[in-house]
Amino acid sequence: MTTKMIIVRFLDTHRGVSIASHTIQKDIPVFALQIYGKMVNPETISRAWREMREDTRFLEKYGYSVIEDSSYTGKEKKFIIRRLSEIHRDSQGESKQAGDDNPVVRPEETSPTRTGIIS
Repeated sequence: MTTKMIIVRFLDTHRGVSIASHTIQKDIPVFALQIYGKMVNPETISRAWREMREDTRFLEKYGYSVIEDSSYTGKEKKFIIRRLSEIHRDSQGESKQAGDDNPVVRPEETSPTRTGIIS
């Protein structure tokens, strides 16, 4: 089991909550040891977590959206973990999460002509 996969499995247990950087460094090594019997260095986890956030394709592959919680004003970063299927889309097809400065717009998914409402 790779470090990145351990992080993904940890995220499975922490969806919809705000997670701080120290949580990643403290709790994932304990999680990895208890669940997988694998000792993982906190710095290795931090490095993998940073790589996963910078290149979101890995997280998206496993169905996750991670955004920085901009409402938190402390020195440490906090992140909101969501399943891609849980992201709210309004009637205009826009996706907006707390702290999300880059909403996703997909008007083709909510177009009335595609749903058969307007003929």
